[in-house]
Amino acid sequence: MSDMRGEYLNEMGIEVWRLRSELPSQQGSVERLSSGQPNVDQSLEPAQVDHPPAKAVSPKAPVPKFLFCFLDYDSLSLLFSLPSNSISLPADYRVFADDINLALFGKKIIPRTRDLRWPMVQAAHIQQTKEDAREVMLQKVKQSRERLIVFGVEVLTYIAESRGQEIGQSLEIQGKNVLLVNDVQHYFDEAHAKKQLWQHLHLWGWDRGYE
Repeated sequence: MSDMRGEYLNEMGIEVWRLRSELPSQQGSVERLSSGQPNVDQSLEPAQVDHPPAKAVSPKAPVPKFLFCFLDYDSLSLLFSLPSNSISLPADYRVFADDINLALFGKKIIPRTRDLRWPMVQAAHIQQTKEDAREVMLQKVKQSRERLIVFGVEVLTYIAESRGQEIGQSLEIQGKNVLLVNDVQHYFDEAHAKKQLWQHLHLWGWDRGYE
């Protein structure tokens, strides 16, 4: 079939079949010529590409920041909350703690100091969530004296369920008799606050029987 005839039939919309041998670069097979249609092998299926399933990215748990300080006397421990950027327990906190121990037990002693600064290490790859901090704090409480005064509800959230707890309430945590009182700054700022603290101690019997 001449090229001119084939082009004429294509213009009329009539499909034309030619042997590949009639084409300059192809031989041995039949090809369908149609106007504007690409030559596609219908027997071939598109290649399947396997994509690995996307991994769910869990949100990174926040890392709390705090500094808690324990003072352990002979028969009493006190637990304070400090700003996380503090270097050590302020001197007025220490004097306040010494006065409480002296009022309760009638003697001056040098307490053992135990600090917990969180996060414990500055390493992003180490998990240091609030739950991790609670586990460490509970061990710290376990190492305290039989009687422990906790200053501030914020501290309590790391060692017990804080909802519904009231100032002056006594709790048992890790086998210790724990008294929850206000943050220590409250007793520095309010003139009547120290009297209320003594009332809490008297109510729970902490001011007698421990000679």
